[in-house]
Amino acid sequence: MKGEKAFSLYLAPMSSYNDVGFRVICRQWGFDVVFTGMISAEALWRGSSSSASRLKIDSQEAPVVVQLFGADPTPFAEVAPMIEEKGAQGIDINLGCPVPKVTRTGAGAALMEEPRKVASIVRALVKSVRIPVSAKLRAGLRKGKTTATEIARIVQEEGGQMVTVHPRFANEGFDRPANWNIIGEVKAAVRIKVTGNGDVRSWEDALKMREITGCDGVMVGRAALGRPWGIRPLREKPTAEEAINRHIELLLAHHDERYAVLQLIRHLPHYTRGMKGARKLRSSVSRLKSLEAMRKEIAAFFSSST
Repeated sequence: MKGEKAFSLYLAPMSSYNDVGFRVICRQWGFDVVFTGMISAEALWRGSSSSASRLKIDSQEAPVVVQLFGADPTPFAEVAPMIEEKGAQGIDINLGCPVPKVTRTGAGAALMEEPRKVASIVRALVKSVRIPVSAKLRAGLRKGKTTATEIARIVQEEGGQMVTVHPRFANEGFDRPANWNIIGEVKAAVRIKVTGNGDVRSWEDALKMREITGCDGVMVGRAALGRPWGIRPLREKPTAEEAINRHIELLLAHHDERYAVLQLIRHLPHYTRGMKGARKLRSSVSRLKSLEAMRKEIAAFFSSST
């Protein structure tokens, strides 16, 4: 298909969902680069064990980019060498999270109106590591005030190598279509790579975004949940049961059973979306505490549906 090799496909940094198992599965079945969910630079700097546990990287997921959030350049600079040493192939700065508990601290999308702070964070990171530094942007913090191009230029000036643009404002929900024209405007304004994000649910959508905006890459988030193999055309695709079992295997290779159970409960609704009896399965599995019991319940579900 024309245009298939013209750009890279990126897995968006979805908090709570982008565990190491899911990232490996996405790399195995169609994604070129995967991002971790956002991690607090300050929490890592202060030695948070829960934040550190999210830095587990499997060689099978390379290239993987670790996304950090915060408002102070010092923690970014201090933790970046550790992230590089752990095997990350890039560090991304979150400039787009609209969640109030993040923006109230001056981080996430709040930085879309703080160009000097953005410059200082990018500069600190670039000086601290050899791996590429990038940033994920919103159209702007508030509807009607587009700052994406200004911020993208700053990222470029301070040594960043890529920006990803989600062309909605932080105070917008997902009800309105993403304005892909903003991605094109950023692409025309900078020399570094520009990745587009927003409303890409299929390979056809990715090709359309590439054609309209001229972007160098396409990032997919929610559409990858439960069906990471459903974006890029593949000759061989796994069954949902195969993917779930592979996911469990990878989780246990890097985490304890408690974490694996929580992640399985989180991902199961997406893997079984639209299947007969899926709601009942999810209800029964959510009450279980043992991974072995969950496996049996899931195996019985797929056995009865064939």
